[in-house]
Amino acid sequence: MRKIQLKEHLIITLMNQGNGIALAAFNKLYERLEDDDIVKHTHYIPLLVDVYLSNTELEVWQLAVKHNISESTVYRYRHDFIAWFRHYYRKLNQSNAIRMPTVA
Repeated sequence: MRKIQLKEHLIITLMNQGNGIALAAFNKLYERLEDDDIVKHTHYIPLLVDVYLSNTELEVWQLAVKHNISESTVYRYRHDFIAWFRHYYRKLNQSNAIRMPTVA
């Protein structure tokens, strides 16, 4: 559990510091999950908000009870959130590097 919290804390820290790429990656993640919630009738957004945007830190069991899902599902979703965030972050970082001219 500690590993996942460290990764989430890094994402939150990047966003709180105003890192433009991190904010854009999170926005893409939010949009993707919002679309999934509409199309697939999932409920990712409330969990995403509790983990990344809420000022309270809930234990896994509390998240599971609050969102009416199992603890293993909470872990799976959190891992998915990190994987998608990393994907968008890398993608945006690469496209940003391509646009930025290099100084010799």
